[in-house]
Amino acid sequence: MNDADTIAVLTARAQLPLTREGAERLARFAKVLTSAALANKYVRLYLRDPHPKFTAWAEEKVRAAPPVRVEFEHAYVLGGLGESLAAAKGKCTFGKFLGVLPVEPWDPVGEMNVMYVFKGASPYNRRVEQRRWMKKRLEGLGKGFRSLVTTATAASKREFVGWTHGWCKSFQGGASAAAEAIRLAFGAGVDLGRFWRMARGSEMVELPKPPVQGELFDTEVSDEDDELIRVEPKPEPKGPPVLSLGLLNVEKKPKPVQRSLFDEPEVA
Repeated sequence: MNDADTIAVLTARAQLPLTREGAERLARFAKVLTSAALANKYVRLYLRDPHPKFTAWAEEKVRAAPPVRVEFEHAYVLGGLGESLAAAKGKCTFGKFLGVLPVEPWDPVGEMNVMYVFKGASPYNRRVEQRRWMKKRLEGLGKGFRSLVTTATAASKREFVGWTHGWCKSFQGGASAAAEAIRLAFGAGVDLGRFWRMARGSEMVELPKPPVQGELFDTEVSDEDDELIRVEPKPEPKGPPVLSLGLLNVEKKPKPVQRSLFDEPEVA
């Protein structure tokens, strides 16, 4: 098996008679897909791994059906060409179809047939992140308050504001306690109606950026084996031997020679 199998699959998908120029362009595109798949970090690891569960990642099979990146406006799908297109069919949250692209070197290509990856700025991902942030804010008030987000997403606006939904009855304190908890967590400008819009994602707020934690050790990436290599610290200048005890450095001093009280002085 070689790149000709990939070309045959793409030609069959096109369902059109190809001209000479179209066939040459299709051949170049197939070679680009195959080269990108073989250069992917995870595909290279699967090809080097002798474990039996990675037998599907033989180089001949990768050349015959390389994994691709089916790009949409708000997400992308990783997997085989046919499987990715079929799995993404009817996904309204993906947005507009942009095209079929080769996989990136660091795309998480795995053993699964297809993998959905939502982009950070997609509406779906923003709704999920906002709900997590809302639940975390309510958790600081006590146990049970985070369920207000789940109740708001399940109920209509009339049911939530009027506190008539079935899940509202299980909340202790009633609508007054829920309104007070929302005011303490998000400010006086957030009432039950606005909280419902935030939980449903119809109103997006600016989320605080998480703090960036620095790394303890500097790292650099090796292109040869795709492993993280720790940069060794510079050697310390030579000096007296030092014994390391945790965070303390204790110098090794020579032990004093203890003389006996009955030793007689040496006579020259």
